[in-house]
Amino acid sequence: MEDALQQLIRHGLVALFFLMLLDQLALPVPMDVFLLAAGGLVGTGKIPFYPAVAALAGAGLLANCFWYYVGRRRGNHILTFFCRISLEPDSCVRRTQNLFTRYGFGALLIAKFIPGLNTVAAPLAGVSGIGFFRFLLLNTLGLLLWIVLYLSVGILFHHQLEAVAAWGARLGGGLAWVLGGAVVLYLAYKYARRRLLIRFLRLARVTPHEVKAMMDKGVPHVVVDLRHALAVRALPHSIPGALHMTPEEISKRHAEIPRDKDVVLYCA
Repeated sequence: MEDALQQLIRHGLVALFFLMLLDQLALPVPMDVFLLAAGGLVGTGKIPFYPAVAALAGAGLLANCFWYYVGRRRGNHILTFFCRISLEPDSCVRRTQNLFTRYGFGALLIAKFIPGLNTVAAPLAGVSGIGFFRFLLLNTLGLLLWIVLYLSVGILFHHQLEAVAAWGARLGGGLAWVLGGAVVLYLAYKYARRRLLIRFLRLARVTPHEVKAMMDKGVPHVVVDLRHALAVRALPHSIPGALHMTPEEISKRHAEIPRDKDVVLYCA
């Protein structure tokens, strides 16, 4: 982290461009931290404000347009990819879909501020079929809002950021070990919790072939399609006779699910 900040100071706009590009291509870059640091450098006169905004926005647009195109071409496959690399694979896309449902495509204006939804919003916009120029406008405004706000905070508190940087430099490698250990423990906790969830769900798992056999034999059952409306729009196929509702609707519509039949939940 300290080396990255030194590179940011040494290479300025070029470093900002590539850091933003890597972040928006879904690599694990703490971009919020770097935006605040860049704001601090702007406040001390080491980086010019408007060129910094242009470099950051240009890199973000380049990566987001790439993901938008992939979303249009690959559909739900790209969303599956994002779920696999996410720390919250079971809810990463669902939260973005709910955001789109609640705010429409205007959700692109605020997605950058929400961890986990930052990058997945662009491919989901492509999957959802929003026109490119509309996407470009909303995504650009969202990027600029995110960049300018964080840079402004960094400029406003640049003296405090300098003090924090000096404190970190005095601690040296010890701080890196502490932060690295905290990150490793957090990732281990997330992984262990997910493995326990998968083990629990595996006990109640039913395969598509078993569902088909139930249908062929006339076994009383009901299939509940839990896919989000945006996912259904992207792949408009459903199991015959399935009852469609989102997980958020189950508490209100649970009376529609028969209690005297086997219930099969379908979400992908």
